[in-house]
Amino acid sequence: MTNTRKKHKIVRLRRSERLRVQIPISIILAFAIIFTLIPFMLTIMNSIKGHFEITTSIFSFPKLNDIRWDNYAKAFSYVGANIWNSVFIAFVQSAVLVIISAVMAYIFAEVKFFGSNFLFYIYIMVMVMPNELNTSENYAFVNNAGLMNSYWAVWLPGWSAAQASGIFLFRIFFMGQPKSLKEAARIDGASNVQLFAHIVLPMTIPIVVYRFLTGFTGAYNSYLWNTLVLQDEQKMSVITLLMLKSGSVKDNMDQGFGVLYAMYVISGLPLMVVSAISLKFFKGTEFASALKM
Repeated sequence: MTNTRKKHKIVRLRRSERLRVQIPISIILAFAIIFTLIPFMLTIMNSIKGHFEITTSIFSFPKLNDIRWDNYAKAFSYVGANIWNSVFIAFVQSAVLVIISAVMAYIFAEVKFFGSNFLFYIYIMVMVMPNELNTSENYAFVNNAGLMNSYWAVWLPGWSAAQASGIFLFRIFFMGQPKSLKEAARIDGASNVQLFAHIVLPMTIPIVVYRFLTGFTGAYNSYLWNTLVLQDEQKMSVITLLMLKSGSVKDNMDQGFGVLYAMYVISGLPLMVVSAISLKFFKGTEFASALKM
């Protein structure tokens, strides 16, 4: 009986210790989630309010009898085409970047040649250099090549600037994959192309999704470079157009802040969709194991 009581007491103590840890963590997480959602909820609320209602208070709830759903129609007429521009630019840039990074990482990880480690270190050194340092050189190249005001002016510098981090990530993962599986495939006569396409790459799906998501988000949110090389309003990315149109829309009393907030909401929808599609890979254990490798 005495031993049983001691065991129950130990269990109760362990449970109480867990509560002491879990309660503060739950409170901190709750506040973090609330503070994260506040800006988003305020944007949603103000996107269905009138101009003067917003200027009175951005924290007030919209009146049920005066919800301005037409703000979204006006907002979409402003940024709808440019959202597709941004999605197209970001998708192509991120997809090609993933392919280039994966192929180069496979070469550095599996193909042995003289100076491979030295070349890999050169690639890694590029990671410590801010992309802004190359802005003038990239601009001169794009201008002299006659690529200004075209999507190639965005893609080519983007592909060259973001390769290093992708190659580093893929190479670490490729080198951590089971060597016995690769050796068995080579014994069966598999070439490097077949080994990469049928064995190595399918085992890398979580990392591919992660790299694509980060590349897509970065390309979609890019402002400085896109503003420099895309001057035609029909080809502009949505972020550039938002900055261009925000002043004129805000000063127009018939449209005002409500339409501006609706433009922000609509512009963020592609990123929400991409994140939602990729969420299943982030929740799975294979993504965590992929990062550890």
